[in-house]
Amino acid sequence: MKFGGSGSFGPDRPESNAGQDRVRRGILARFIREAKSFPSVPARIQETGVRGAARALDPVRRSGCGWDRRAAPAGFPGGVQPPRCRQLAIRASIREDATAPEVGRPQLASDAWKLLDALTETLGEGHPRDVDAESLAKRALEVLGEFVGARSTSIYVADLLGALNLAATSRNGADHPLPRRVELMASPSQNGDSKSPVVAKIEGCPVLAEPERDAHEHPAEQLDPKVSLMVAAARASAPLFLTDVGRFRTNAGLAIPTYANGLGQSCIVLPLVQAGEIYGVANLANLSRPVPEVDSESRHALLIAARLLAQSLAGAHAIADLNSRATRDGLTSLYNYATLYDLLAREVLRAGRYKTPLTILLMDLDGFKKINDHYGHLAGDRILSDLAARIRATKRGPDLAARYAGDEFALVLPETHLEGAREVAKRLSAAIADEAFAFLKTEIRATLSIGIAEYKSGMTAVDLVRKADENLYEAKRAGKNAICG
Repeated sequence: MKFGGSGSFGPDRPESNAGQDRVRRGILARFIREAKSFPSVPARIQETGVRGAARALDPVRRSGCGWDRRAAPAGFPGGVQPPRCRQLAIRASIREDATAPEVGRPQLASDAWKLLDALTETLGEGHPRDVDAESLAKRALEVLGEFVGARSTSIYVADLLGALNLAATSRNGADHPLPRRVELMASPSQNGDSKSPVVAKIEGCPVLAEPERDAHEHPAEQLDPKVSLMVAAARASAPLFLTDVGRFRTNAGLAIPTYANGLGQSCIVLPLVQAGEIYGVANLANLSRPVPEVDSESRHALLIAARLLAQSLAGAHAIADLNSRATRDGLTSLYNYATLYDLLAREVLRAGRYKTPLTILLMDLDGFKKINDHYGHLAGDRILSDLAARIRATKRGPDLAARYAGDEFALVLPETHLEGAREVAKRLSAAIADEAFAFLKTEIRATLSIGIAEYKSGMTAVDLVRKADENLYEAKRAGKNAICG
């Protein structure tokens, strides 16, 4: 792992272009000081870079920071790429935090600065909207693990469905398997209130990947608070620095889990907390170096590193959440109308280019208006949500499910001929008709009408949907609860 570099802000940095660097650092330090009175600005630094965060300040404050492009030094900030701006901002924040003359706060030595410099380089790479939380967590884990000499490491990152996913581990999964997907159980706080479970998502997949698929195939395992060190750290919202894990478990009344073999006697558990919510947990075990002592430089550096990593994961989570809201239906979590056409257009182009089959199902819930009128719209919403869950459970991995409009749903079937699409339609129809929908203590029966269309050479996405829609109306005219196409 390469530590430091020409961008280092540590005390041992060689002076190059000293005058310009002093001007840049002066502007950044001034901006950070001004930003302290605006809680949203530190997060904006991570998401949009320094210039974007500066826009959060009112005109008087912004002018006070000297953030006028015409008055800025040549090449800054206009001549510096956004990732570099973020790295400079992060370093300015670290420097002020690490060297503040507060009682009991140690000055950082060169090793600690190298850790923070390496982590800054990792967190500042790429544009925020392109950040993959899983890759970011994996790179950060390598930096943290090397700093403390951890032989066994793992990091969990929170997902949009409220669970923690195993993003990276140094352990051999065959010998010592770790839970892939876990949930931290909510626990009462000291004042009696209930702490909310974790929030956020990562899968290492594109934004348009199905988040529900991983939850269906890998249900989250509830971590037992009588066993898990992660739960203990999360409940306290504070890291654990343990020199003797066995003694800590005995004193705290914690059992030893099956995956604890090979973790050694010392470990560090870092909950990645931002604004009171947990966005991940880093586990550093079987240390080859002493556990950092209280008020030591190394412990202070690790706490700063955990805070920075939590801020970056919170920013990645916010962007993933916005992307999810933009591409998915809020009630059913299936793709929305616009995303359906985008994905269908890609599949149509692929089918035309490679001469592969492609079909689409357009489905409509029979008598849905009567259900709304008789049972109310809350019952209708519950039925639509349950219908989407049954579609999700019935479809295959590469199939694309979407809410088309109202009570109409679409299912795109790549690499599927018309006969295969009919079989899928029969399974869907049976899944709806054979089991009643439950609302409160009422069982509501419903059926599904389905129209099928198969791609023909020269057709567009609109043509394919139009053909499926025509067949759907034929199914309706045939007496509903029918399949046409």
